[in-house]
Amino acid sequence: MYKTILVPLDGSKQAEAIMDHIEALAGGLQAKVLILHISEEPMMLRDDEVIAVSAQQQKQRQKQVESYLKGIQKKLREKSIEAQYYIAYGPVVRTILIVAEQHDVDLIALASRGFNGSFRSVWTSVTARLLQRVRCPVLLIRYENDE
Repeated sequence: MYKTILVPLDGSKQAEAIMDHIEALAGGLQAKVLILHISEEPMMLRDDEVIAVSAQQQKQRQKQVESYLKGIQKKLREKSIEAQYYIAYGPVVRTILIVAEQHDVDLIALASRGFNGSFRSVWTSVTARLLQRVRCPVLLIRYENDE
């Protein structure tokens, strides 16, 4: 049924809450897992001024992200799950949709925190926008913070 599963991760425990589900699903179906990390344009704020991030800072951040993704990939491969990772830049929802289309993704899987008080989290906003535009099934689990 599902041959290729796209899992957007941002490095947070919240996003990683989907991984137990992915291991069970991909392992049982022998599906390939595409791990996607999306960064927006590298910029910083300093004293209410937007400044570009230096090339050195960008390289350092990319190394951190690659190390993180390689760790996730390794855990999946240790469970005999085929896994690849990708780093992309751009608007989150649009980038997820593009990657899903380019790789013939059958399922997008992610965790969401849901409502937090009277405000939605940024991730929930991404989830809502993704659900409005996506053409393939989405596995969405609610992240429960045990703390």
